[in-house]
Amino acid sequence: MTTSFRTIGFGILAWMAVVAVAPAEQLFLTSQDTAALQQWTLNIEGYLVIRDQAAQAAPPPQLPMSAAELLRAEAAFAAELRARRSSAQAGDLFTLEVQRTFRKLIARAITDHQVVAADLVCSLLLDILPRSARPTVNQRFPWQLGTAMPACLVAVLPELPKGIQYRLVGRDLILLDLDANLVIDILPEALPRPAVAKPADAGALQEWALEIEEYLVVREQAARTVPLPRVSPDSRQVLEARGALASAIRDRRAGAKIGDLFTFAVRRTFRTLIARSLIEHQIVIGELLAELRRQIGPGSFVIGVNEPFPWQLGAAMPSCVLDVLPPLPWELEYRIIDRDVVLIDLGSGLVIDILPDALPRPVTAAQDENSSRAR
Repeated sequence: MTTSFRTIGFGILAWMAVVAVAPAEQLFLTSQDTAALQQWTLNIEGYLVIRDQAAQAAPPPQLPMSAAELLRAEAAFAAELRARRSSAQAGDLFTLEVQRTFRKLIARAITDHQVVAADLVCSLLLDILPRSARPTVNQRFPWQLGTAMPACLVAVLPELPKGIQYRLVGRDLILLDLDANLVIDILPEALPRPAVAKPADAGALQEWALEIEEYLVVREQAARTVPLPRVSPDSRQVLEARGALASAIRDRRAGAKIGDLFTFAVRRTFRTLIARSLIEHQIVIGELLAELRRQIGPGSFVIGVNEPFPWQLGAAMPSCVLDVLPPLPWELEYRIIDRDVVLIDLGSGLVIDILPDALPRPVTAAQDENSSRAR
């Protein structure tokens, strides 16, 4: 049985008949956007003509074939494409008009799906392996950069013919020929730039300050009901004093639960601040989480609000995260356990509140492998 790269595509006219933007997105498109999408269709059509010529010239691969033979066939196809696009550069298909419309579609999708741009960008950037080569037009796509393409973005961008796909690397959108493993074009800064603090963030931080003040009032009331701890080298007496304070605080916060201090607005702002800091410090989220998890001792522990903090889990708080969070009074401290930020009362050892998923979720190796296999 034989096959060739000619058979993996399909007719240009047939493809043009199915190119579309999601109906919901058509409602806010201007005439300029419509013209840009028509131009995009023509640009893809032009590439498909060149692609078909390259497929005709490339030696047809024989099936079945080994992995080495598949790579050689891929390289031969890529060489033919590269030769026919020797002067290719960024912007050949993503023209200025197309860039503007694509960015508009992407920004709208992010807003509609309530995606925090900083979280999305951070998860993309932090999944990139250190010292990875950046994508270049007419060169092989470096898969160590990741294979991400959020479904909410795929749904609003124009459909592509078989063998061609979109990929996100950082904030850039890559147009990729899968069969040649070749970068066709690059749309820089396709994703919005993570926003700096907005009035909503300022309001959330003011809300956080008020929540902390209210807790300190409760803490002071609790402290007045317990004997003053004596300065003593006896660890037993220290633990007794801590336990008494913890019991008094717990009684006054009997209904305490996750989110009492980390309200919805505060959670959103904290996650944005953390994501931006990790990006700016070029922290690889997978490596950071691995280091945090190494500090956790053997056994499993459950962290609950109004319960003692299990110090066996470690006492990590990366400085790049601590520096961007609101400062705390001496009685309180932040700690990171896995991806959660925990607010701790040092004097009582109690967990005051928990911010779940404070750190971005890394793309797993399994996801990366599955995406590579999908090629």
